[in-house]
Amino acid sequence: MCYVLYIASDGEIPAIAWNPLKRAVHTETLSERTRSVVDKFSLPEVRYIGSDKQCGCGYRWAMLQNGEWPEADYRGQDWYEEQLDEDEGDKRSQEANHDQLGVILMGLMDASHSVELYGCWSGEEGAAAKQTIATRVSELVEPNSVFRERCKYQIKVT
Repeated sequence: MCYVLYIASDGEIPAIAWNPLKRAVHTETLSERTRSVVDKFSLPEVRYIGSDKQCGCGYRWAMLQNGEWPEADYRGQDWYEEQLDEDEGDKRSQEANHDQLGVILMGLMDASHSVELYGCWSGEEGAAAKQTIATRVSELVEPNSVFRERCKYQIKVT
């Protein structure tokens, strides 16, 4: 099972095709199986936004443990550093994915569009969201920032 991330906007979300020869952040239209995720958003345009691993596992994410996240705050956690593989390539890949996502988010926001994100495990798109967090793009791309499982993010410009 993979972590998956979805993006919503009141404007057109760029169509970015998956390219196995140049793996990077990409967007896809929702499948019938994932369509229930639209209920998580207040914005009309919704797409899946995958990482260089094709799924969302290439982003930094935090899994619920006994119904809660293992940290008090969603950014700057020391525990996350302990969760990283020793593989520096994985860490650089995650940083690149967050940076690429940040560029996409800023492009939408520069065009005066509202943006929301939601992440969960594949197959759990219909499960209830646990939390909504208002955040900034700059906070999402910080090196220790993670996406919380089953959390909606409302992205602010400043």
